Amino acid sequence: MPTLENLTETDIQQYAGKNNLKKASSYGTRILNAARAGHTLTARIHGSSAYDVEIDVEADGIFGHCSCPYNRSGSACKHLAALLLKWVSEPESFTIHAPSEADVNDALPVVHVDPPPSTPPKQRSWWLAVSFAQQQAADEDQLAQWLGQHTVQILRAMAKKRKWQISGTRKDDIVSQIMTHMASLPDNAKTIYSLDEEHRQVLRACAL
Repeated sequence: MPTLENLTETDIQQYAGKNNLKKASSYGTRILNAARAGHTLTARIHGSSAYDVEIDVEADGIFGHCSCPYNRSGSACKHLAALLLKWVSEPESFTIHAPSEADVNDALPVVHVDPPPSTPPKQRSWWLAVSFAQQQAADEDQLAQWLGQHTVQILRAMAKKRKWQISGTRKDDIVSQIMTHMASLPDNAKTIYSLDEEHRQVLRACAL
């Protein structure tokens, strides 16, 4: 499989297609803020609009994400091809950053809270005032935002470390698949979701 060190135009054509490679050849001067971190390339490319592009060249293939409408279908676009082509022809024009040091094995951040007051509160606790379904939806949104802050490279590493099967190249799809895997963890998750509302509220209170 190709790496950034031995990537060729033939590899790019196999990834993005002959037509996209041909269109990409005219985009060299439209690529801004081109950078490399490890085996990840990023840039902003100006076409009909400005698009953010991120590409991971890994041992098991090339995985790219572009904010253009065409890439939302899951297909490689001319902007992805343009960034790869620029790397092959002008690697010295890329700013080099250190690879991300994020530990993909880290658990989600733990939120520390103050101990409860010694006197009963005047208002109901938030975990009683808000339904479990509402809080679960809020937790899922927060998790999606947290996952979305990571690169496709790190997200795929998270899944690979846990032996989760992930397909596709779009970051949104990969985040959704990871969340699905996390929600389907056996035993403990199934036990929690099988509790009635009152017991789930108690469990959430204990988690504080």
